[in-house]
Amino acid sequence: MLENSYIKWQEEWYGRPLKQHEATSIPELLDLSANRWPDNIALRCMDGRWSYRDLRKRLAQIASALASFGVKKGDRVAIFMPNNLEYMPIFLGITAAGATIVPLNAMLKAPELEKLLLDSGARVLFLDARLYPAAQPLIAKKVLDHVILLDPAHTGVRPEGDSGVLDYEEMLAGASGEMQIPRNALGEPALLLYTAGTTGAPKGVLLTHGNLVVTSSHVVAAYDMSEEDSVLLLFPFSHSAAYLPFTFPLFSVGGTVILYPRFEPTTFLQMLDRYKVTMFGGPPTVYIAFLSHPQFSSFDLSSLRLTIAGAAPVPDTLQRKWKETVGTDLINGYGLTETTASALASFPHKINLEPGCMGVPIGGEVRIADESGSTLPIEKVGEIQFRGPQVMKGYWNRPDLTEAAFTGDNWFKTGDAGYMNEEGFVYFVERFKDLIIASGYNIAPAEVEQVILQHPAVLEAAVIGVPDPYRGETVEAYVVLRDEYKGKVAPEEIVEFCRARMAAYKYPRIVEFIDALPKSSVHKVLRRVLREMHTASSQQGNGQK
Repeated sequence: MLENSYIKWQEEWYGRPLKQHEATSIPELLDLSANRWPDNIALRCMDGRWSYRDLRKRLAQIASALASFGVKKGDRVAIFMPNNLEYMPIFLGITAAGATIVPLNAMLKAPELEKLLLDSGARVLFLDARLYPAAQPLIAKKVLDHVILLDPAHTGVRPEGDSGVLDYEEMLAGASGEMQIPRNALGEPALLLYTAGTTGAPKGVLLTHGNLVVTSSHVVAAYDMSEEDSVLLLFPFSHSAAYLPFTFPLFSVGGTVILYPRFEPTTFLQMLDRYKVTMFGGPPTVYIAFLSHPQFSSFDLSSLRLTIAGAAPVPDTLQRKWKETVGTDLINGYGLTETTASALASFPHKINLEPGCMGVPIGGEVRIADESGSTLPIEKVGEIQFRGPQVMKGYWNRPDLTEAAFTGDNWFKTGDAGYMNEEGFVYFVERFKDLIIASGYNIAPAEVEQVILQHPAVLEAAVIGVPDPYRGETVEAYVVLRDEYKGKVAPEEIVEFCRARMAAYKYPRIVEFIDALPKSSVHKVLRRVLREMHTASSQQGNGQK
């Protein structure tokens, strides 16, 4: 039993013995797998697929073409595309050329795109032709040296007059297909990911080959992954969770990654059934969408052996219903872009499904610290901090932010509040900025949401703190009702339901019914938008107290 809030990963927790990683770069990881499982399907998307042998051939062509453009070690190459069959060979080809990938969210508009391209210093861009209008102003400004356009024939895009724009297929036709596999590159940058920027200007998070390769080996051991496993990938490749905990771990063992350009519940359920997928991950809202699907029981999900929820605490009501309906534990996971998306989770031999429990560290160490940097006793709430191979190299061109993000002894400061129990399980409380302080009491929105979700009429709920002249802040809940309860439940009923189940300072004083919660491109609830909605509603005199 622990006396203070610190714990390091332990090999006996894992589903299989941890092996030393063989690959020393991401392209080498794929190369090794292509030698061992050449005919295994590495990628599926729509009606297309890549075997490991063919994927290696394609990435070699891309690496060769980039070398002919003068791309070299240390350069940045951007990708502006939705998930598709060409995305990963382009990613791998860029790293094989020694460059760093800059994946850009396909939803960006021209001003946002320009800002990130200028910040990253990328001079080459792989561009889906459907997104050409957003990139065209940059092309006209000569911000980029080379733009490689994918699929112009099927979209009708004809970039005539734009110098530096090359058709992807023409580029491949002129490539030799020869390349050098980067080795001993664990400390070198591989991936520059920009955070969502909901609290300010986006920051570039620099992840190394080592972050990706070493964390992959820990994830493989933790979840006992093999060539028999497959994942239906929810997250876009502009998000860190697209790479870990599934894509690169599965690539290292000959498994299969299945892609689809965007989330749609019916299509995803059909694909989980059709391909007998064994692994899936997403935020709780996606699992709620699955269970609420009118034909959910008609889909065979018995092949699923691992289902992980992240980006927000998993309601215990959702965990119970998923287990009862599907038969698989819905386990919580925790990670940030800065921790290569994988930091805490439950393992086969170390599992805890209590509400708010994020699990134990994956291949690193975790502690709960106070403002002075001292490790706190167990059960005390403080900042969750990490140290280990999954932690980023730093923020791109921001040494000030990098220094501020770490303690003097190299602990990464997450900005999240949590605590640890005596067994070493970490519990998430809330983002510090999202904590509600009412009448001097700290209130975690997730705790209030857990209670609201117990009401049979409630499908989804999100809680924010709003100004209150007497209490400083008070609790407001935004609630999505199940279809059969709409028009039959009043806001006051939700308030009274909560009042009977939690301390007087915690229950929501304001309840607002809405048709859908605002969510990001990865289906995470946007509390910032809810605060804006509250302001607009207050000005109109709406809401129930």
